[in-house]
Amino acid sequence: MTSTFYINNSDNRVVNKQLIPVINNVDIVFKSDTDIYKPTLIISNINSIENANYLYIEDLDRYYYINEKEQSQQMIYLYCITDVLMTYSNYIKELYGTIRRQSNIFDTYLKDNEFLVEGYSRVQTMNFPYGLNNQECYLLMTNGSSIIENGGDENVG
Repeated sequence: MTSTFYINNSDNRVVNKQLIPVINNVDIVFKSDTDIYKPTLIISNINSIENANYLYIEDLDRYYYINEKEQSQQMIYLYCITDVLMTYSNYIKELYGTIRRQSNIFDTYLKDNEFLVEGYSRVQTMNFPYGLNNQECYLLMTNGSSIIENGGDENVG
């Protein structure tokens, strides 16, 4: 298996990391008692990876943080952990969803126990100056203005 080593200066919470390539096509071997999520990798002693803190394994199509390096005379052991954000970034970008909580922007239509709102009806009764006739009437009141429709014949505002 081959891998590409990088220097990652991006925050761990960023989906698309800004990566600086260090070295390409490095042969790696998985240590026998390891797993794909937190692997221990073995590589030959290469000086050029000493600044690398990130790697990509092409055969697995996965990105890894290098948590620790242990160096012996002929080999380097890399203790890694999967970067799920970068590994699955294409799937994450295709997702659609509703943001339920954001610290600066509030949506009063979403239930949020940390953002208190009051919701109540405001009812005001007023007499119409010309009264209403006995025909069927509809009253629409929005933002302080009203439209009265008398049996579909006329509009009074």
